[in-house]
Amino acid sequence: MLSVTTFPPWAWEVYAKTCVQSMIDLWPGPVRVYFEGSAPPAIKGAELRPLDEIEERTKFLNRTIPKRPGFLWDVKRFCHKVFSQLDTISDGETFWWIDADVLLTGPVPEDLIEQVEAVTFLGRDSYTETGLVGFNPAKHPDFDYFKQAYRSMYTECLIASLPYWTDCHAFDAARQGMGENLTPSGRGFDNVMEQSKFGPYMTHFKGPRKAEVRRLG
Repeated sequence: MLSVTTFPPWAWEVYAKTCVQSMIDLWPGPVRVYFEGSAPPAIKGAELRPLDEIEERTKFLNRTIPKRPGFLWDVKRFCHKVFSQLDTISDGETFWWIDADVLLTGPVPEDLIEQVEAVTFLGRDSYTETGLVGFNPAKHPDFDYFKQAYRSMYTECLIASLPYWTDCHAFDAARQGMGENLTPSGRGFDNVMEQSKFGPYMTHFKGPRKAEVRRLG
């Protein structure tokens, strides 16, 4: 099953190169990387797709959206991830999104990545941790509803009507309670990946921990 990621250009040498390589080595399926601007150095074993060719993303980036202080309203920063996901969804293939600051630490078993619900996610009682999300357009009857709602958050700028403007909040608003929550005991801003069934196989180097990846690589 396909895994997909993206990252800003500056992140390649800091963490993305090491984390993407771990996906290539340890994920039981193909790997797709969406890149901004110039392509990173050739990555053997990964498919590269340019974000700049996604027209809906370009239109969104050209929108005038009132700025608000704080990362929770930095909507254009987080939109690259969503447009990467939407582009992959258009292929109709079931896949997993993995943030590029997630380091795989062991071979992921194939039976672990099977999906039943429209989406599979790491839940918390605040908002979803979207460092790992499963999308199931190929097999679930409710997925089309989710897809349209998720896309509209950006193409119609409905995200601006939400209290917060990250991809996490857009995802939660679009899924309307549907999907499989892998971490129902997640609380606050917990880094919940370690609480999930994926915990033995991957680590999420969130926030300032990203710099640790360079030392591991």
